[in-house]
Amino acid sequence: MVGQGGTLKHAYDVGQILALFVVYVVALTFGTLVTSVGDGFRRLRTTDSHLIRRVTRAYTAFWKD
Repeated sequence: MVGQGGTLKHAYDVGQILALFVVYVVALTFGTLVTSVGDGFRRLRTTDSHLIRRVTRAYTAFWKD
């Protein structure tokens, strides 16, 4: 009977480690996604694109009124 308790404790510890690893991977993926989207928007904003200028002008004119 003592062996079963030790096995259950070990399985519980392994489960906690796996759960923490999954949380870590999800957080890392989310952070990478947010960073890449932010970099993409920043790159679009700094380019001298006619379309971007028109959209920005329309957006500011809409919210100015």
